[in-house]
Amino acid sequence: MTKALYRRTPTGFAPADEGAHKYWARFAIGDQVMLDIRRPRSLPQHNLFWALAQIAADNNPGCLSGKDEAADCIKMACGLTKTTHIKYEGKWYVRKAPASIAFESMPQDEFNEFFEKAIAYVCAELVPGLDPETLEMEVRAA
Repeated sequence: MTKALYRRTPTGFAPADEGAHKYWARFAIGDQVMLDIRRPRSLPQHNLFWALAQIAADNNPGCLSGKDEAADCIKMACGLTKTTHIKYEGKWYVRKAPASIAFESMPQDEFNEFFEKAIAYVCAELVPGLDPETLEMEVRAA
């Protein structure tokens, strides 16, 4: 399956970039295609999360080794986890791990909700005393 970006127009969907135009040209008028319609995630907003993780890591150097560990900490604290069952030496164990925020793993609306929780968590636990508005300004400036 090829991913292509399309824009909604008054008459339907139209290719939004050169790659989509080339792909679209492969089909004749009247051809049927199956579309999986999703809004693309915002790359700038995705990058804001990583700036947030870096700020969290910078403010907790003794506990968080860097932005990757901070990102995992934030994800798990905000309930963005996956559960894995592991059988070892005859016993079952349940392990929680951070879930993915990759573009294909999380729609934009879910990401917006998660990002709000992440800002609140960082202010409450990782950089106490910092208010959400100030933190968001710092993240945007980073």
